[in-house]
Amino acid sequence: MALCNAVVFDASAMQMIYPYPNASAFQIKMHGERFAIEVGSTGFSDMGSMVEAPSQLPTNSMTSNESWPSLAMDTEPIEGELTLAIHDTADVFKIEVNGYEDSIYLIQVKLMSNHLEHLQLDMWEMDQAIWEAVDTRNAHIINGKIMTALELPPGTHFVRVSHVDVANATNHTWGSQVAPVNYMISTASEMIEEGYAPYFPPDDDTVKWGEVARWFMGLLFLAPCLYFAVIFSSNRKRAMEMSLKTEQLAWFKHQMDSGGAQPNTLRKSLDKSLQAIAQLDWSTACTTWGSPDGQHRTEGVAMAAWILDPRLAKTDGGLPIMVGIHVLKGNWELAALRLDAPEGQPWEVVNVEPRFLHRGEEIFLDTMREGNITFLTLEIRGQSDAVDVELNGRSDGQPTAARMPQALLLRSQSEE
Repeated sequence: MALCNAVVFDASAMQMIYPYPNASAFQIKMHGERFAIEVGSTGFSDMGSMVEAPSQLPTNSMTSNESWPSLAMDTEPIEGELTLAIHDTADVFKIEVNGYEDSIYLIQVKLMSNHLEHLQLDMWEMDQAIWEAVDTRNAHIINGKIMTALELPPGTHFVRVSHVDVANATNHTWGSQVAPVNYMISTASEMIEEGYAPYFPPDDDTVKWGEVARWFMGLLFLAPCLYFAVIFSSNRKRAMEMSLKTEQLAWFKHQMDSGGAQPNTLRKSLDKSLQAIAQLDWSTACTTWGSPDGQHRTEGVAMAAWILDPRLAKTDGGLPIMVGIHVLKGNWELAALRLDAPEGQPWEVVNVEPRFLHRGEEIFLDTMREGNITFLTLEIRGQSDAVDVELNGRSDGQPTAARMPQALLLRSQSEE
């Protein structure tokens, strides 16, 4: 317990009694003829930290800095005071900068008070290894404000608010009734350099299962490539086999007439052969199917058409046709195959293999590059006896059309 000297109380004013450092209690003796007293306590800690901010920096890196209140990197104004009655003329705060290695933050500190003319602001960048100041900033009142900024790396750094005239501010006995200097301090930060994220080596289980996952994902990514390689090889083999044969469409008809194969089975075989046959040259492919029922050739495109046996149709009432297209010169865009009826009601396309988009009497082939060979089977439905085959689109940017000169006589073929 520590005792203060005698204090004379004035009934018209509140009197402050300051404890000595490390005091744990007060004993107050009142002398007077007649009086009433109201006693209360208030703290004079800084920033609501319940401690008075030290006036000096830690002496070395081994010193615990828990007694120094912390300033966040970004904070709204926080209240502090220089309690001149107990000769408190400086408050030191720490700033903990968190970031990656080699990251840099610009930290701005601003001081606000009704007594700025009595205050100054200091900042220190500390070397975290040897605990010495690397860079320093000092700010006084300029244009009615005190503000400074410093680029800081990760670690603990310090800010100090101090009185500019310590001698005159402390020319009184300790505990005298001297008004404190109140202030508000705020901070703001901005990243200058992000730095490098720390690397933590994975444990053994992570390495093992990561290796398994990489092999598994790699095989999954290779699966489509293997699938297309198998399909390409199968089509290539089928194309080589078909190149040795001729009159394939006549053979299909003979198989159906003799009962050697069902129409559905033969139609599936025909659909699989469409992509394979496109790997052959144009003349060999046409010879493989047999003599076409209609054909047309210009400098830019060659076309051929075959009327198929109606038993190969997949839809009721559909009349199957095979059409082959070979782009000899130029690149076609917005290409469309049109099945036009010379007389009577128009034809309607009801099925296409491979599955091209179709509507009404048109089949949309889109883009066809130079050298491209395409074979497709289609089924049309209508009341006309014949059909004209026409290819429309833009070849090298110019509107172009190619039309077979002779119509395909479908009704006479189906009646036979």
